[in-house]
Formats: sequence, structure tokens, C-alpha cells
Amino acid sequence: MRVTGALFVAALLSLAAVLALWACRREHPAGGRREKKAEGAEWEAEVGLEHLSERGPDYEALRFKIVLRDERGREVETPSVRFQLDGVDLTYRVGRGNYYDRHPYYKLDEESGLRLAGGSSRKLAISPGGGPFAPFASVPALAPLSPEDFSFPRRHLRDRDLVLSWRNLRQPAELLVYKSLTTRNEQGDVSMEGGPYSDDSLRARIAPGRGSGGEGHYSIPVRYLTAAAPAKVTGITVEITAASSGEFFYPVLDKSHVTTVRKIVFRSEIEDP
Repeated sequence: MRVTGALFVAALLSLAAVLALWACRREHPAGGRREKKAEGAEWEAEVGLEHLSERGPDYEALRFKIVLRDERGREVETPSVRFQLDGVDLTYRVGRGNYYDRHPYYKLDEESGLRLAGGSSRKLAISPGGGPFAPFASVPALAPLSPEDFSFPRRHLRDRDLVLSWRNLRQPAELLVYKSLTTRNEQGDVSMEGGPYSDDSLRARIAPGRGSGGEGHYSIPVRYLTAAAPAKVTGITVEITAASSGEFFYPVLDKSHVTTVRKIVFRSEIEDP
């Protein structure tokens, strides 16, 4: 009887282990990710405001976009859900990719008349299923940052340092510098290389110094303007990026984020002396 009892206990323990393993697999099935789910949360929300200014050539863009995903990271279609930014309705759209790919998102139309200049935060509201609007998130403000606060030449001789200078800088920003390389072969064919992901790109963080009035400068050395033959550095691009994160007032999944980004891009043609 003692042996039979021991075998019975061992069988119970084995059954408990199998049940625990089965429950674990149900909670974390293969082939997909799962996030921690706050009470009432249905989506991972990606909320982004971007203000882009480029010089050389000149270009301006202001974008506000929302993408909703399920707990496995898949974009979900929610045509019955409405969003408003400071009382202005966002437009729901479904973009199409290759084959049957569908990419639902919300955007602020350029014709809305709403100005999204830096300096003031925005309120984002949601109406799920046609119900009343409720606070969804706060879109953060950034200190005003303008191309006119920077000085960077559109043309520059390669035999001297290239300098970016600024004034009225009110918040930290990330600086990215990269070169464009041009190569001409014996047949006269031209190829271009370089870009923001090049191994030799330069990165720095700039910030308003105490008592400096927000003034400063960054020097790109002469050696960065040269390249081994037959390649030649023909252009330098500088990107200044400031960003800030907001907060959600509505239940969302853990990887959700709301971000405001201000980016300014300058380009300089590098010439022989």
C-alpha cells in the first residue's frame, strides 16, 4: 500500500506539471508576441507629430498620425473609432501595400486649418464606437525651433572646417552629420554613396549653455570633407532633431507611445578651392 500511494502522488505531480506547461503555452503561443495588457486596453497606440524643415532644397512638412495595433503587433482596422485633436476630426484611411496588405491609420488633413506650431501641447480625444469623446492622450509641446536660428552655408570649400552655428536654442537636440560621396569611373559613369546610416557619420548632442543665450557652434573638420580617390566628398548633410514624449489617459498596451519630433535638415555642396 505504501508503494501504491507513492506512485499515486508521483502521478499527480506529473499531471500538475503537464497542466502548467499547457497553460504557459496558451498564454504565450508560438508565432506571435504578447504584451502586458492593462485593464480595458485593446490596442498598442503609436501617436506621432512630426514637423520637418529642409534647406537646400527647401521643403516643409507637418504630419500627425495614429496607428493602432493589437497585442501581437498587427495593425487593426477600426472604422467605428473616431479621434479628435483639439476638437478637429482626424481622417481614417487604409493604405494598401503589395497584394492584400492593408495599413489603417488616422491623420490630420492639411485642410483642417489647425496649426501645430511648437510651444503648446495638444489634447487628443477618442470616441470608441460612436460614443462620447473621452481624453486619449496629451501630445507634448516642444520649444520653438526654426531654421532661421541656425547658420550653415549652402556651398563650402573643402580646404577649411565647415561650421554650423545657432542661437536661441531652448532645449537639447541630437545632431547627425553625414557625407555624400561621388565616384566617376573611366567610362564616365557616376555613382553616389553615403547617408545617415554610414559607418563614418558623426553624432553629437547640442544644448543651450548656461548664460549663453542659446548660442553655440559645431565644427566639421577638414579631414571629414576628404575621401580616398577616386571618390570625392560632394555634399554634407546636417540633421538637428528634438523630441519629447507625451502621456496617455486611456487604457493602452505597454509599448504604446506618443511623440512629438522637430527635425531641421541642412545641406551644403562641397567644392574644390
